[in-house]
Amino acid sequence: MSYTHVYVGWPGSVNDSRVVRNSDLWDNNHLFGERHLIGDGGYPCKSWLIIPYRNDGNLTQAQRRFNYLLSSNRSIIERSFGRVKGRFRRLMLLNCRSVKKTIKVIMSCFVLHNVCIMSNDDLEGLNIEENGLNDNLGHNPAGVLENDAQGANKRDILRRQIVGE
Repeated sequence: MSYTHVYVGWPGSVNDSRVVRNSDLWDNNHLFGERHLIGDGGYPCKSWLIIPYRNDGNLTQAQRRFNYLLSSNRSIIERSFGRVKGRFRRLMLLNCRSVKKTIKVIMSCFVLHNVCIMSNDDLEGLNIEENGLNDNLGHNPAGVLENDAQGANKRDILRRQIVGE
């Protein structure tokens, strides 16, 4: 039986923003519609990828509040991924034949994780790997990715809806 490995194209450590730029997400971002992903400051602000405002010392109170709320929600999501990876260690290295199968395996792990939670099966004793939860505000390597006007405009709209002016 032969398996294929998911290949991102670069050996060693690569900046996340470069991985996003070279992924299918970048070219198919029109599929998000009004929805969006939440990222940290290492990513560009796009209409489909909302990041915190860069703190250059001139942020308004509303912008600081928006950053806090965005980062808080992102941290919850990152901890959830860390807990599922701690419960199902095999997720650290999947050997699947196709992307569709990989997605099904990951979704199945989340469903099973939720069943465990509903059955009061705690994670005590498991090696839970918490992802790095730094904000990485403004850390986007020079020339890798740039913000766009649509993304900045959408972020401003979201800020006004969530925290006001």
